[in-house]
Amino acid sequence: VAGEPHAPAVAAPAAQSPPPPPLPLECVRSLLLTLSMLVATQSLTRAWSDSALPRLLTAVRGRIIGMRDEEVKSVDRDMLLRCVCEPCVGLLATREQRRGAGEIEDIREELLLLFYRRRLQSPFLEKRLKALGDVKDVIDRVSMQHPHQRYDWGPPGSGGAEASPVSSPQPLPLLSPAGLARWLADEGRYGLLPILFGSRAHPGGLR
Repeated sequence: VAGEPHAPAVAAPAAQSPPPPPLPLECVRSLLLTLSMLVATQSLTRAWSDSALPRLLTAVRGRIIGMRDEEVKSVDRDMLLRCVCEPCVGLLATREQRRGAGEIEDIREELLLLFYRRRLQSPFLEKRLKALGDVKDVIDRVSMQHPHQRYDWGPPGSGGAEASPVSSPQPLPLLSPAGLARWLADEGRYGLLPILFGSRAHPGGLR
């Protein structure tokens, strides 16, 4: 209408660009192997390694947790071992010689357990059931290695030889009955029980 002030133009919201695709696992392998070689030849400063390697390990965990459904469908355990777990463990073993063999093995198994957890979140029942079998294999192996320990996640003071993994302030080795029980039950550490009995639980998996 003539003579009426025009309303100020409202800028259209900027279109959000799609997130970048994740780094292919073969590229992750190449990166880890290259870093391992640079560390072995002392081409990287100790200060850089001390700062970068913990963040790199966090990024590797995030890469596994953030796998897309199509990746979960196509990537098997052997490929994850070859592209991620073994190069990552090799890098840490080269750089952090003060770490014991048990700590290095814990990291390898943690990465595998994160992969199993991601499979349990996939829409493919076959992958979920395979992940349950893989977790069972880990539990059986840990049980055989620690026959006199038990899986205890009860409240403090509930008895038992092992301290409660949920409440104990002491860090627990992942590959121990108490450490594995904490991992299975604790949602904050990407545990499995909240997934198994949550809203996306599948009757086939529960059986």
